[in-house]
Amino acid sequence: MTEFADMRTVYGDTLIKIGEENPNVVVVGADTTDSLKTKPFGKKFPNRFFNVGIAEGNLVTIAAGLANEGKIPFASTYAAFLPGRCVDQIRNAIAYPTRNGKNGLNVKMVVSHGGLSVGADGGSHQQIEDIAIMRAIPNIKVLIPADTIAVEKLTRLISQQYGPFYMRLTRSKSPIIHSQDQEFQLGKGIVLRDGADCTIAACGIMVQMALDAADALKQEGISCRVIDMFSNKAN
Repeated sequence: MTEFADMRTVYGDTLIKIGEENPNVVVVGADTTDSLKTKPFGKKFPNRFFNVGIAEGNLVTIAAGLANEGKIPFASTYAAFLPGRCVDQIRNAIAYPTRNGKNGLNVKMVVSHGGLSVGADGGSHQQIEDIAIMRAIPNIKVLIPADTIAVEKLTRLISQQYGPFYMRLTRSKSPIIHSQDQEFQLGKGIVLRDGADCTIAACGIMVQMALDAADALKQEGISCRVIDMFSNKAN
């Protein structure tokens, strides 16, 4: 039986663990801290938690300012609002500046409600352009985890690696695909199933659908490789 888990809850829990280990980790939200599950971080570390309200442009620029002072800010809200409302601020305040000779500022943009996963919230919240937008901006690395194991490990990875990251989570619970000992390397996909006739590369919640498609193809005598391309842009 397939096990399902909530990406946002794991993200929030992982932030607290990272925050305990690294006092430079801070969290910035935009009136969606309950939904993003980052509010418990604020209860644990009230002096390292900033809720800027419904002002996503400020979310980005405040995170950039914190990064410029040596902090490691995790800026989180819905994908429809980041990058949906603040592409200009992301480009000019996070992606283009340099600090200590390094390209981009050390801001981690982690969003939920990506793609069509928001369901009944409708088109205004169904951000389907964000991957294309963030891939086109220089210096930003794009990650799209398929399950909660990937969320935990990638949240840790981006907290330890310098540079701006965009990581897209889903709203609904997602199936557990990876094992706890799975390693994640930027710029490389993970082969979940090998095959000789065709390959399906997917990311996020589409990975489980790719596995289901491979099962259906197997019934037709077609051997299909499935790759989790969680690292959507690595430079």
